Amino acid sequence: MNFTDFKNSFDPLLNHRLASKQIVYTKLAQEGFVSDIIKHIKNIAVGGKRIRPYIAWSFYAESHQNAKIEDIAEVLIAIELLHIFCLVHDDIIDQSAVRHGVETTHEFALLQMKKQNRIGKLSHVADSQAVLVGDILFNSVYESLNNFDYGNPTLEKNIRTIFTQMIDEVCIGQMLDVDITSQKKVSDKDILIKNSLKTAYYSFVRPMCIGITLAGRLELEDLVTQVGTDVGIAFQMQDDLLDVLGDPKKIKKSLFSDVSSNQHTPLSQYIFEHGNSNHKVLLEKYTGKPVNKKDYPMLVDLFVDSGAIAYTNKEIATCLYRARNTIEHAEADSSYKKLLLMVVDLIEFRTS
Repeated sequence: MNFTDFKNSFDPLLNHRLASKQIVYTKLAQEGFVSDIIKHIKNIAVGGKRIRPYIAWSFYAESHQNAKIEDIAEVLIAIELLHIFCLVHDDIIDQSAVRHGVETTHEFALLQMKKQNRIGKLSHVADSQAVLVGDILFNSVYESLNNFDYGNPTLEKNIRTIFTQMIDEVCIGQMLDVDITSQKKVSDKDILIKNSLKTAYYSFVRPMCIGITLAGRLELEDLVTQVGTDVGIAFQMQDDLLDVLGDPKKIKKSLFSDVSSNQHTPLSQYIFEHGNSNHKVLLEKYTGKPVNKKDYPMLVDLFVDSGAIAYTNKEIATCLYRARNTIEHAEADSSYKKLLLMVVDLIEFRTS
């Protein structure tokens, strides 16, 4: 099943779950402001790519003839609900106003309160409401895991262990990500560890581990970890590039958010370590401050002229080459090697 077919089959299952939970939440909160905030979850969820559940599904289905998404839907829904939870909290941390082309949860809450002429520290109240929405989503993750029929205690323990690892990794990775924004200078190692935890392991390694665990192919763990790490690091660097060169209409957010939030990336790191004095001064001028759209072309030129874009593209190519080389020389079934190559292909030429 290709990515588009999976998304078309999986989205109705996810939407049904969100709708059914909305009924429960509305009964508890009654109709009103709180209920409206919770309903906004579905608006955030609509634009998701579903790459994580797709990867888990693909590795499961490879060992199960005539497999149906419904067979492991609860686990796949848990993966995506965890992702939506992460997005809600990540948007608060990043102070982002837009996600998938719509208002982020805290921004939606803030705008609604302003329309109602609420009083008090509205931005704090809005952030607090979004934190709680994230908590509700996190609770739903474990509800889905509880609903799944594992068949045996060992499989249940293994799946829950992977989820625990994934949550620990992405949360610690996000903490490192936040910590880095308050530092003037960081090391390449700091950036690599952060990107490994919050992107590579979370988006690729653990979803593949879930898939092979459900498939009973635990002997592939080292292979998917190695390939998933390289692919995930490349994926994050692609995100870093899109923040500079992306089409705002396609990525559905403003550019240069990394610069304005003092987020250290391979791009900025290259300028500070290898750029000339003019490059460094110009980047420092904008770092940690809001970036006006009229300054976009000048900043694009900065990243191009300094060599940061070329360097990052080269690093991405190196990661993907290393992943392909690992797959080629791996002692594994050809069907799983083909599947791993599909994961590499999935992200190599993405534009959003």
